[in-house]
Amino acid sequence: MDLREKRKNDDLISYQSGNETIIMPKRFRESSMWANILYIIIGLVVGVAVTCFLVVPGIKSQAKTDAKKQLLSANDTISTNGQTISGLNDQIDKLKKELEDEKKKKMMEYQTRFPHMRPCSMRLCILYNQ
Repeated sequence: MDLREKRKNDDLISYQSGNETIIMPKRFRESSMWANILYIIIGLVVGVAVTCFLVVPGIKSQAKTDAKKQLLSANDTISTNGQTISGLNDQIDKLKKELEDEKKKKMMEYQTRFPHMRPCSMRLCILYNQ
């Protein structure tokens, strides 16, 4: 212990200024240029590490969340469009059936009005009169 205290006393200068005791090192050593460069490099490495481990995962998570929202929106749109297409196909089938029924009705009407005409001529008359 005695050696340690002596070493401390050799490295320090202390003096009394009024009621205060001022303790300061005997040698003040400024950092060299290489030490400053090393500190800058260490700071950059720490900054890149913080960015990689704290910032990038948050950005990736936000991107995944946005992609999921877009996927859900696209699925909703596809589902809605599928229902619309199904409804329109049903309407087309209904209108085709009505058209066929109307053609049959017209054909029967022409057959009763003009029994002497052939079916081919009747079709032409039906198409012409529409």
